[in-house]
Amino acid sequence: MRPVADEPPPVPLETGVVVPFWGTRAELHEVIALARDGRLHADVHTFPLAEAPQAYEALRRGEVRGRAVIVP
Repeated sequence: MRPVADEPPPVPLETGVVVPFWGTRAELHEVIALARDGRLHADVHTFPLAEAPQAYEALRRGEVRGRAVIVP
């Protein structure tokens, strides 16, 4: 079954999406300023969408330091 162009692709029922929220707009500006000054570093590992299952397995095995980000 092909997805309709106006509909998102099907997602397995066991899949979850988390959108973190924290702080105020002023705090966000402070964090961005710290990052611009080079005083923050985030460990981010990106995975293409096709490798999402491998990314989750790497997370389960503790092989990802920081965040794993799936990029469509």
